[in-house]
Amino acid sequence: MSLFDTHQEDTDDEEENNVNEQEQTDSADVAFVAKLKSSRTLASILKTIDFADDAIFCALTTGVKIIVEDKQCVQGNAFIDTRVFDSYELVRQVRFRFHLETVLNCLNIFGVPLDPVTHEPLPTNVAVQIHYRENQTHPLQLYLEEDGVITECLIKVLDDTDTIDFDFQTENIVSKVVFKASGFKEALSEIDLKADCIELFITQDVPHFRLIANGCGGSTSVDITQDSPVMDTFLCTEPVHNRKEIDQKCLENLKTIVDVTSTRIVLSSSWRFFPKSRAKVESSFKQIGIDPLLGWTSSRGKTRVDEIYHWLKDFDNKTIHEDIFITKWIAIDDMDLFKLDAKRMQDHFVMTMPLNGITEETIKEAIMLLS
Repeated sequence: MSLFDTHQEDTDDEEENNVNEQEQTDSADVAFVAKLKSSRTLASILKTIDFADDAIFCALTTGVKIIVEDKQCVQGNAFIDTRVFDSYELVRQVRFRFHLETVLNCLNIFGVPLDPVTHEPLPTNVAVQIHYRENQTHPLQLYLEEDGVITECLIKVLDDTDTIDFDFQTENIVSKVVFKASGFKEALSEIDLKADCIELFITQDVPHFRLIANGCGGSTSVDITQDSPVMDTFLCTEPVHNRKEIDQKCLENLKTIVDVTSTRIVLSSSWRFFPKSRAKVESSFKQIGIDPLLGWTSSRGKTRVDEIYHWLKDFDNKTIHEDIFITKWIAIDDMDLFKLDAKRMQDHFVMTMPLNGITEETIKEAIMLLS
């Protein structure tokens, strides 16, 4: 054998070893692989919670959980059991944040064919395989196949963020109602959800479930009985009546805090996003003798704590007529801001309970922190 042939053989062996090493490296990076026969299944599920820019993807031993959260006051969860997938391999648990619209565009990259008469989506045979590879520039990889044509989508992921843990108690449940989504959506379209006050009734007697919206233009209501095709599950051990409005007792307790500590109020709850809600707060303050809002936080930042600190940083007393200098401040909220950021909320947070609001205990704690 010639020297050239020997060298060529050695080179071939070296290339083969490099390929094997690369395959082993790629295999080591793979943390999660799953396959669905229809990409539309995943796209349809994502569309149901498409109300924010980003989503959290969690690959668990039981399936995939996708979390969408908006302003840390609304959260949507979608869970896809492992049995839904045609194949599901989880090397280690995965959690990352991704841009929702980007993934939806990738899943629909072949388009959505519509029936020419009904304009309903037609069945497709686009399969999708999901890979998550660690230590990659584009760790999320989608492979879509239709009629032998394979499209590879390489997607960058975003830094993970904490989500609110809504600790719903499973004990002492007095009522539980489960609706079929499409029917309930149609029922809600009959009332004004932006009304000043929305009342919820759940009773053991007909109509069983009632929503009433009260606004300047009058009242609208929707009733859903237990035997309605819209209702899937109904449980009621005692009547429930909730009314979405400002509680007068809580307002009086807030005034006590303001009067004792000479503080001004900045709105940081989700009410700040709606002009009518802010106007209602201002009106309630005026009636009880609380100074107008000093302002409200923006949506800058990943958490409500970030939003508060952005407001504090941007605050400029020169923009208002009064000389206001911030020496001490607190946040009163039924969202656990201390859990979100214990360091920054230390000595700045008083937590309330959704059912009780601002109580006598809240007053004492708030005055202590502001004194």
